[in-house]
Amino acid sequence: VKGDFEGSRQVAIPAVKKMDKSGIGSDIDYAILLNNIGCCQLNLGQDDEAKESFLTAREHYANRWQSDSTSRGFQEAVLGTVYTSMAYINTRRYLESIYWIDRTEMLLDKYRQRRDARSDYFDEYQGRIDIMRAVAKQGLGKPDEAEVAYQAFLKTDYAKTGQGHINANDYLVMAKRYQEAADNYLYLDQTMAHWGMEASLDNIQLYMLPKFWANKEAGRRDSARVAAEKILHVLDSALTSQKNRSTAERATIYDH
Repeated sequence: VKGDFEGSRQVAIPAVKKMDKSGIGSDIDYAILLNNIGCCQLNLGQDDEAKESFLTAREHYANRWQSDSTSRGFQEAVLGTVYTSMAYINTRRYLESIYWIDRTEMLLDKYRQRRDARSDYFDEYQGRIDIMRAVAKQGLGKPDEAEVAYQAFLKTDYAKTGQGHINANDYLVMAKRYQEAADNYLYLDQTMAHWGMEASLDNIQLYMLPKFWANKEAGRRDSARVAAEKILHVLDSALTSQKNRSTAERATIYDH
C-alpha cells in the first residue's frame, strides 16, 4: 500500500525461505507471500521472476482449495488473483493481465457453486473483474470490447461505491471520458483514507495525477488547480519518504 516494494520483498522472501527450511507453513501462507513477492517484483521490473512467483502462488492456492472442505480456499484464490491482475494492469502489462482476469472469473464461478459461499462477495468481485477487463481491453486497443466490459461493471452494486468509482477511472481516463472521470474523482480522498493509502510517489502517479489530468481535460480549471496544489503539497514529503527508505535499504545491505 505504501509503495515500498523493495522493503516488502526483503521481508517476504526470507519468510518463504524460513518456511522451506523449517517445513512449517500452510499453502495459504505460501500463496499470500509469493503473490506479494510477485507484485513487488513486477513493480521493480523483474518480470520473469514475478511470473514465476505468481505461477507458484497459483499452485499453492489450488492445493488449498482442493484440500479444504469449505469454500474458503476459492475465496482466498479469487482475492489473490485480483491482486495479481491489478499488478499487471498498474504496470501497464495489459496482455499478461488478461490471463489472470480470466482466471479470477473462473475461480469466482467455482466459488459461486459452493453452498457455503458468501453471496455478498459475488457482486464486488464481479465488478472488479469487469472493470479490470475494461481497462485491459482499452489498453490493448479494443475499445468496443472495453465498453462491453464497462457496461457490465456499471450493472454491479460495487460500481456505485467509492472504491468502484475510483477503480472505474482507470478505464474512463484511458478512454478520454474526462467528464465522467472528474465526477468519480470526488470520491478519491475518502477512498484513499479507506484503503489506508499514504501519498507515496506511486499513489501520486496512480491516483492524484490522473485526478488533476481528468479535471483539466474536462475543463474544470478550479478543480484542476486544487488537485495540482494538493500534489505540490504532498510531493515533498513523498520524496523525503522515498529517500529515507532508499537510505535505510542501503544501510541494511551494507550491514549484511
